[in-house]
Amino acid sequence: MPSATALTGTLPGDSRLAVEDCESLLAYVRATVAADQRHEARPAEYLVEFLEARGLSIPDDASPDEVLADLSMTTRRRTREKSFPGLPSQVHRVRTFLADVLADCPCAEWAVLLGSELAGNAVRHSASALEGGTFTVRCEYVPSRWVQVSVIDQGELPEGHSALTGWAPAEHGRGLSIVRAVATVSGTEYTEGATRSWFRLVLPVAVPGQSGDP
Repeated sequence: MPSATALTGTLPGDSRLAVEDCESLLAYVRATVAADQRHEARPAEYLVEFLEARGLSIPDDASPDEVLADLSMTTRRRTREKSFPGLPSQVHRVRTFLADVLADCPCAEWAVLLGSELAGNAVRHSASALEGGTFTVRCEYVPSRWVQVSVIDQGELPEGHSALTGWAPAEHGRGLSIVRAVATVSGTEYTEGATRSWFRLVLPVAVPGQSGDP
């Protein structure tokens, strides 16, 4: 069954319903049903009205009731964000931060591992490693659906500055190759003065060649 964010119906440019739209939709449905004096209306009927008013439609392979159930799950998205000094010692704090946010997530160990790899990359290869530098970690989790972690650093090192050296293998782990191998999808986005590296794990996590924990 497609997720709530797969409601592309008639919107151009492969648009999606944002979580805020999902929350508005659910509030609309609940309020309208509560105000209906007939007590015969079904929430799904108002879902269809809400979508049609916005040029959207329910996917052919989903029912209104299924989409409503998925919308309810999507609005439970948990988002946390924290900034850290651009120091190697902060990678451990990133692990703790992610473990706390994802305490009830079945793939928390993988998310923590991959997130620490991205954080390690930020403090080794970006301008965040310079004196006074920082980087930000953003974690988004929709229970039973997916978890996404982003690390935003301060962009490329200026000319004449080299990447941090002297890390022991145990500190920097197995590198970004494990992120690409384990994540359902991952990527890197560049803007002036910042680089955002991210990954998403869709539950349940299927790791190539492995069936156990990391």
